[in-house]
Amino acid sequence: MRAALRLLASAATGTVRPSTRFLKPGSPTGLTGLGTHPSPRSALLYLYNYTLDKLKQIPEHSLYRQSAEAVTKHRLAIVEQFVPDGYDAWQERARKLLEKHKGDLTARQFDGQHARLAEGPDGRVYFIRQMLTPRDWRDVEWDGAVLDPHFSWVQTGDEKVTVPFGPEEVEKLPDAIRTADRELHELSANREADPDAIRTADRKLHELYANWEKEDPDAFRTFFRELAIKAGGIVAEKSPVEWESEPPLSAEQIAEMEARLGSGLIEEVVQVAEGELKLVDIMAKAKPWEALEEQAPEGQWTYFERKQ
Repeated sequence: MRAALRLLASAATGTVRPSTRFLKPGSPTGLTGLGTHPSPRSALLYLYNYTLDKLKQIPEHSLYRQSAEAVTKHRLAIVEQFVPDGYDAWQERARKLLEKHKGDLTARQFDGQHARLAEGPDGRVYFIRQMLTPRDWRDVEWDGAVLDPHFSWVQTGDEKVTVPFGPEEVEKLPDAIRTADRELHELSANREADPDAIRTADRKLHELYANWEKEDPDAFRTFFRELAIKAGGIVAEKSPVEWESEPPLSAEQIAEMEARLGSGLIEEVVQVAEGELKLVDIMAKAKPWEALEEQAPEGQWTYFERKQ
């Protein structure tokens, strides 16, 4: 699928469907569950620079730091060589917008919750958007936890914010959900209740919430947005400034970058970079460069040595 889309993009020249020169964000890549990344260049710049900055906490004599820095700097140099058309003009517009509205752009979160501006260790300003995948509770396996009708949680990025369900919020729920909520609470309070009955009641409540979202999505989103605002998980107002996204790389540029990086699709490269950034913290905590508390007996690894 991805190869076919790229052939179409490469074939588009001049005035013949110029929009197909670019890969559509979210379109299939040919790998299950992995969609086309909306801005792989800026994502890799952000991840690689943060990785290099975090590696500074590891001693210079560490072989892990030396190898990780070498690989990251090599990939960063490749990514920096690819610049989208119109980048200089966009950068100038973005700079002026940032200087004029820096307070609004940094103090508030875009779209209420899922985007923000942040300054990276390389001095660049990055527009960070969290792409959240909607979850259908009917497809989520019950883990034994029971939802207390007086509390709920609102997903805000990677964190869960606990929000109390007061009388005012309960009144805004549909009648069927209020009834199912009360039944689940009564079963949970009963120590002798059948676990299967609690599980059934919990699944029923999740199904009712899913149906509410499907039948009246506006009311569903408004209800949980108000809860999130009450908990401080999101801001009540959107930023008054519209941020212009960085121009995208063409399909040909993406293909050439992938070939030079030699690590599969650019989306896979981004995932690897995310994992490498997380690994730095794990290695810093484990400190594998330090001497072992219990030294290995002399000659234990002689058999595995590489000899000329």
